[in-house]
Amino acid sequence: LLAEAGTRGAEARRFTFGSLVWKLGGVEVASPSAAQLRSLAEGDGVWLKHSWSKSDPFGFLFGTTPSWLAYSATAPRNACRRLAELELTAGVAPAARHLTPLFGPSLGQPFDYDAMTLALRVFLVAGAGVAEADLDKYSIHSFRITVATCLAAAKCPIDKIKRLLRWRSDDS
Repeated sequence: LLAEAGTRGAEARRFTFGSLVWKLGGVEVASPSAAQLRSLAEGDGVWLKHSWSKSDPFGFLFGTTPSWLAYSATAPRNACRRLAELELTAGVAPAARHLTPLFGPSLGQPFDYDAMTLALRVFLVAGAGVAEADLDKYSIHSFRITVATCLAAAKCPIDKIKRLLRWRSDDS
């Protein structure tokens, strides 16, 4: 999710299952069934609704602009596919979706900053082969910077990068 939506670490800690709205077969679904999630196909995806952030403390500017995460069955990394797997594993009841943190060490428990940083370190060493001596070069924010850099390298206009990453100024 961090690598595809350019999400801030603080934002990621505020997401709940209610932050997800699925597009399945052309229909918006706020609380998908297991069968619906298992039927994900090309053209489907999920909108990730943002709340407030440091650049939008009341959620007025970017809270109405969700991030679109398209489904792919074959991409090596696909946030939509992984979110569907998380939904299937968690099995959160419709009435609890807005109160249940999307990410955390266990269902219903949000990550705090230190736990999120520790998880990143484990993922970097175990999953990406980063040497422990190099871990100080990375943070949760590294994903956000990478997304911006990749978009700029692909000649995406600055105004679109700002909108996608929820930045208000060119200084960002």
